[in-house]
Amino acid sequence: MSAHVPILRCFDLDGCVVISDEAIGDGLRHALDLIGLPEPDAASMRAAIGPPLITTIGGRIRLAGLDPETEEGAALLTTAVAAYRTRYAEVGFDLTRPVPGMVELLERLRDADHGTTVIVTAKPAAVAEPLLAHLGLRDAFDAVHGAPMGPEVEEKRVTLARALATTRTAALDAVMIGDRSHDMHAGRACGTRTVGVLWGAGDRDELEQAGADRVVAQPDELAVILLGA
Repeated sequence: MSAHVPILRCFDLDGCVVISDEAIGDGLRHALDLIGLPEPDAASMRAAIGPPLITTIGGRIRLAGLDPETEEGAALLTTAVAAYRTRYAEVGFDLTRPVPGMVELLERLRDADHGTTVIVTAKPAAVAEPLLAHLGLRDAFDAVHGAPMGPEVEEKRVTLARALATTRTAALDAVMIGDRSHDMHAGRACGTRTVGVLWGAGDRDELEQAGADRVVAQPDELAVILLGA
């Protein structure tokens, strides 16, 4: 990645800005138990951080031998997603915390003389907004771009493209920052630069194979890229 400082800074939420392993795991266990499916193993639980909820639960239903798009499978998916969201609203916010060093980084970005900082997440905006407010982070972002609340899965590249269009930012002046491959794929699809972070659910191999321009291990390293200092 060149030294050109991005004008639009797009942050993934789960695993990038906040540590949500416990909240997502709790909600997923609750939802799957309700529809009679076994608890995922640790690797599967970690893989659930980042992708859309509907995709994650739909995958578990497929492993049980049902099609989540037809009849019984679809009914189970609807029930499980509703149960997850209810549980998450009850306890998930309190089980989530900012990534260490992230509050300080966001304060530096907010105090900078240039640039716009936004969230681009697979979470519905209607969930992401109050979560950030609960954690005292909402004012650190100029906008929150999330998926719709309905049953359709919105690809991350579509959400990112909306952020670019809304801010009228050229792709080369933007950067997508996240911890999973789909964050990197979204940035590549939209033509932005990409930075993978190693404090979330993804590892270096996943991020580099997905086309990350840079991979960083600490928020301080990210500050150098985003602020040029």
